[in-house]
Amino acid sequence: MRPLPRIPTRSDREHAIGQFAPKERDPSDLLIVGWQELAALPELGLDAIRAKLDTGAFLSSLHVDHVRVFRKLGSEWVRFGVGTVFGLAATEISCEAPVTGFRRIQSSDGHRSIRPVIETMLNMAGYHWSIELTLSSRTTMQFPLLIGRDALAGRCLVDSGRTYLVSTRYS
Repeated sequence: MRPLPRIPTRSDREHAIGQFAPKERDPSDLLIVGWQELAALPELGLDAIRAKLDTGAFLSSLHVDHVRVFRKLGSEWVRFGVGTVFGLAATEISCEAPVTGFRRIQSSDGHRSIRPVIETMLNMAGYHWSIELTLSSRTTMQFPLLIGRDALAGRCLVDSGRTYLVSTRYS
């Protein structure tokens, strides 16, 4: 088994994004993944998150609790909790991140809402890149993390009939 790469920091973001050319990859160079995989969001302190890779969803989404938007350093930030509902952590982790925008989202059950969007690093199969995440309650969903086609495009090819192709099965 090969050793895992070090967890990226914010200062690594420019280098990490360069690991994948945006949206112009030869299909034979794409990472082949299953529709379920394990992923990490190291800037949020989360690893081994059960994720659904969904090419039908444009944006990615993370289950969070207690979302609160506030002003810090002259811009909008969001404070939220992650961890306990899906067993991501033993105790809730309190996170803060700058808001990159707000998106009107229609969920798979038809419910519409406006969600804050943040940018963070995604780590999967030893690769890492920056993604946008909407923050919402996913308690009615099976997976705490949904990785949408915006995060997958030009990087991954999803084999919809397979699971855990690049990660050890979640126990």
